[in-house]
Amino acid sequence: MKLARLRRFMNLFSLSVLVLGMLLPNFVQAASTETLQTWIALTPKKK
Repeated sequence: MKLARLRRFMNLFSLSVLVLGMLLPNFVQAASTETLQTWIALTPKKK
């Protein structure tokens, strides 16, 4: 019983890791782009 629960947890864990691996690059790219744009917008122009 305990082994089956552990196996189910491992399946769920690997599935969530797979989904995170697929979604994380897009999320990081969007967040970094947004942060960069915000930083550029907030940085006073010194030229």
